Amino acid sequence: MSATEIAAKIDKMNKIKSIKLEYQDKIKHRKNGRVYVYIDRKQITALSESALYGKLYETLYGKFNLTMEEIFPEYLKWANNTSPIKGVTLQRYKQVWNKHFKDKEIIKKPLAKLTVKDFTHLYMEWTRKREMTARAFGNAKTLINGIYNYAINELEIVDTNISKNANMRQFPTKQVNNDNDVFSLEDRKKILDYLEDDNSIYSLAIRFAFFIPIRIGELLALKWDDINGNKLRVKSQRTLACEMNDDLTFTPREYKTVNQTKGYHEKGVRYVFLCDKSLEILKIIRQVNPDSEYLFVNNKGQPLQTTPFNEKLGRVCKRIGVRKYSSHKIRFCVASMYYAKGLSVNKIQKIMGHSTVQMTMHYLRDILDDEDVEAVLKSLE
Repeated sequence: MSATEIAAKIDKMNKIKSIKLEYQDKIKHRKNGRVYVYIDRKQITALSESALYGKLYETLYGKFNLTMEEIFPEYLKWANNTSPIKGVTLQRYKQVWNKHFKDKEIIKKPLAKLTVKDFTHLYMEWTRKREMTARAFGNAKTLINGIYNYAINELEIVDTNISKNANMRQFPTKQVNNDNDVFSLEDRKKILDYLEDDNSIYSLAIRFAFFIPIRIGELLALKWDDINGNKLRVKSQRTLACEMNDDLTFTPREYKTVNQTKGYHEKGVRYVFLCDKSLEILKIIRQVNPDSEYLFVNNKGQPLQTTPFNEKLGRVCKRIGVRKYSSHKIRFCVASMYYAKGLSVNKIQKIMGHSTVQMTMHYLRDILDDEDVEAVLKSLE
């Protein structure tokens, strides 16, 4: 038996001893030999006093009294050991907890006793000043769902996720207007013209990105063997990764290449056709980088990273008077270009790796009005 287990056993013995001192004079006996006692007007019964003390311990200190505060670290460990949730996601959960839950009254109450009213009050506190964005609200609810999933399937202390019964329409989140926050086709042309004679590796990566609608992580994970003539295979991504330690600390984040892409995974890989201009850029990249298996590497032979890519993109935008956006907005721009050139929404969806056509329509929002969207969606029925 480990030191932790011994300590837990001693703690239980001491708590049962204190229960006996408090309740031994309150125990009542029935004619059939059963014994019982009341706690908060709830009757606890057992066949013997010894069994009753065991039940009292479970009632007062057992798993049904575990609070969200007590369950949260155990949920993180459980998710880390049994689920596909990545370390960076668990790290984000911890950040969400510290920001939105840590000082709230609700986390001090037993999870099994929480009500819809408790969650309604929590959500109202979060949103009453419209300072919480819909994304932050969604992230917080995702964490609650994860904790309940653990409580239902592993701890078995509740049967349902009571938080889902709250009326979500009454919680107004902060309005964020991103309707036109993408690179326009005019912006694209200005950037490409400015970088035309710049053959530094980050410039080449930016130029290449404006011809193919793939994610920045996928772009930076491309290898030369992913290219076959004018066909590009997308099967991997560069992603930030870290590991969670047993004490709930995390290893430093670092970029890793994983053989997995986001979105639509039915076939595992997808293909993008390369135009003549993108093939010309590839020839220059090959001259700059003749030896590495990756297309885009720095002078140390290491794959490029997202942050320096965005920093370079930001400097270019500033110099030419184009509004600065992140690398992800390049993907929006290329999707719009494909649609403007006559490619159907269905084909764009497959090329971009979207699981739903609605997501593809979201990427095309800057060039489609409501009537266009309705017409496209009807044509797909």
